[in-house]
Amino acid sequence: MTGEWGLSMHIAIFLELFWLDLFPAGTYIPPNSIISLLLALSVAGHFGLESAGQLAIPVLLTLPAALAGAHVEYLHRRWRNQQYTDLLHWGRVAEHTGKGDSPLWRIMVRSLGELFALNLGLFCVCLLVLVGTIELMSNYIGHLPAVPGIAWGHVWFVGAMGGMLALRLRRAYVAFALALLAASAASFI
Repeated sequence: MTGEWGLSMHIAIFLELFWLDLFPAGTYIPPNSIISLLLALSVAGHFGLESAGQLAIPVLLTLPAALAGAHVEYLHRRWRNQQYTDLLHWGRVAEHTGKGDSPLWRIMVRSLGELFALNLGLFCVCLLVLVGTIELMSNYIGHLPAVPGIAWGHVWFVGAMGGMLALRLRRAYVAFALALLAASAASFI
């Protein structure tokens, strides 16, 4: 989208690490990290952001959009349940009149078109809110919000906490708490 492959990979790695705990299993719909990635890249292009320190806050601001994307997909699935029932009914009919009477193609194209339109609308609304929020923050503090002195490794470490907590082991939680305390203590020294 922006031609910045390195920047895209840095943000994508953070998002994949952050949402590592929430993977699709059964009917569970994981957060839509693609919408967060596209929002972060759009904001980076709009404001000319390139470094981890400049993008840390905007990337964190895109995280609710990933959850909203999963919710939109859930609502779309509920909305399309009747077409699934129609397809099952068609499949149970013993004789079909011809080759072209399958509703499968029509249902798939319509469903994909609806999902594309819903996600595009969500993306546009989230982008307007995100750009407006960043502009309000920058007007309030006098410059674009940034976290000085951090590199992509720091951002990835924050994202990796999602994977660490995904272990669901008491020792992992203790290690996380100790690392958080050590990092907090080191910041005061």
